[in-house]
Amino acid sequence: MNLDIEKILTVLDSHGVKYVLVGALGAVAHGARLETADVDICNATDPDNLQRIAAALREMQAILLRQPTERPPTSIDLNDWTTLRLDDPSEHHLFGTPFGQIDVLPEPLGPTGWGSTINYVELRPDSVTIKAFGLAVQVAAFDYIASSKLAAGRKQDLAAEAELK
Repeated sequence: MNLDIEKILTVLDSHGVKYVLVGALGAVAHGARLETADVDICNATDPDNLQRIAAALREMQAILLRQPTERPPTSIDLNDWTTLRLDDPSEHHLFGTPFGQIDVLPEPLGPTGWGSTINYVELRPDSVTIKAFGLAVQVAAFDYIASSKLAAGRKQDLAAEAELK
């Protein structure tokens, strides 16, 4: 499946979703030459924003790809934003859409690696605004993105070490 970054970001923007772009795509927005299979966002967790995210996901015909283990898949309903638990960092919110995958992360991995997290309120002040597709996109600081990816120690992140440094 191809990743239509413009479509995903445009839909998020049209719904007024508050988020900071993180992950490999965030690094790419800063000029890094990395490949990515999804759009990673760190979302604000206030109820109004969670409702806006749910509406954006509905518009993109999203399907939750990783079901929570402690509750049945039938308990998740895009028409009822509360069932998505987009403010719960213990659940993995990876959605598939016709435009590619989007990972909604209320608390992504922190800059010191496993066991540390960060959230929208902490990321937003150091984020930068990057113009893309006619949109103003908030992107996490490159230092945060690089340090969190390297601290994760995943194969794909370690392979990109030179680019991230």
